[in-house]
Amino acid sequence: MPRTFMKGFTRTARLLTALAMSVAVPAGLAPAPAAAAAGECIFCSTTVNQSAYGITAYKSWRVSCGGTTGNSGTDCVDAPALYVGPGGHTPWDQDWDSFRVDAGWCFRVRFSIPYKNWTERYDRRGQGSTFVKVENHAYAFVEAQSTSSCP
Repeated sequence: MPRTFMKGFTRTARLLTALAMSVAVPAGLAPAPAAAAAGECIFCSTTVNQSAYGITAYKSWRVSCGGTTGNSGTDCVDAPALYVGPGGHTPWDQDWDSFRVDAGWCFRVRFSIPYKNWTERYDRRGQGSTFVKVENHAYAFVEAQSTSSCP
């Protein structure tokens, strides 16, 4: 093939790749980077309270607990804590890594990460509290809470 064709092809391929990335990145299709420094969060973990009752979010998930979004543990968080009222959410520009499912309650939570959405139930009726991990780039939507049934 003539060299000029290949040169033009390479330039066209680069332009098409750049165009595809400019569309993919805003749509959330690019790999998610780790959380940025305070106040400059990109793809941070976020908890949204869509339930009728308040929840408590926590800034840190202990590395020793391991796991991924949706995993839970009874001694896995460190202060500070943040109350999130009904209809509220953790600050968009801050990274809040977990939330508490209170003793005696059952929570229904929908998780969303790039390429995957799923729902979990955390039934702590008759048990102590537990904490649920929300990784960087993930959203946790607390959809419902109840002490009488598991919504």
